Amino acid sequence: MAPFLLSKIMIMSKIEDLEFERARCQQELEELHIYEPSEDWYKTRRHDLEYTIACIDEAIEEEMALLREDDNDAMRLAILLLAIIVMGLGILIFTV
Repeated sequence: MAPFLLSKIMIMSKIEDLEFERARCQQELEELHIYEPSEDWYKTRRHDLEYTIACIDEAIEEEMALLREDDNDAMRLAILLLAIIVMGLGILIFTV
């Protein structure tokens, strides 16, 4: 169970980092004013920030998918261990 827990902690940490970076980009986008050095610079910077935010959102979704997959793997392992324990108890009961 420890590898699943460690993996889950690493994924959650990465998601937190991505969300922090997304918030930073979003704040910079909101603070970006049209009265910057030039209109072309403003449009280019705005596009870059919007693209970065979209990429971060996609990365967060991928990490969330990995987290769900990791949870499914842990659940399968728990069910397998429970089945082995029940089978072992059944064998023990029928042999005694």
